[in-house]
Amino acid sequence: LGKYSNDSNEFAFAPDQEMYLYRSDISALAQAKSANYSGQFIAMRHFGKSIEDLETLYLAGGFANYINADNAKSIGFIADFPTEKISKVGNASLEGATIMLKSVSSRISIEQLVRKVEHIELETTPDFFDIFVEGCMFKPMPREIF
Repeated sequence: LGKYSNDSNEFAFAPDQEMYLYRSDISALAQAKSANYSGQFIAMRHFGKSIEDLETLYLAGGFANYINADNAKSIGFIADFPTEKISKVGNASLEGATIMLKSVSSRISIEQLVRKVEHIELETTPDFFDIFVEGCMFKPMPREIF
């Protein structure tokens, strides 16, 4: 395990169930992981924050519900936050929309919070490409970069 044989593009990890891992699967995972890595790295650097400065890492979306945090940290998909500081919030967009429709006071609070959000253009960051390439590696995100 760990490499493809004879220049093959697929690895049969459960051939009796016709389950294969393709090189393109690895490439897609590396790029998705790197996008996540790059966003975390650039945002934390932009705001001058380290992992220790943050109270909670929220993982949102259906996919996030099924992520094993320790495995995600080991390949650098998420920063090395203490597991107890990671919160899976499920379908946050649907939950937020529901809250906004049900409660005027919650809507006002959320609207005030949204005004404080700062948008960061990752791709215009001078070293974005270097960070993205580093993020494609399947290794933990270094703590010292923060």
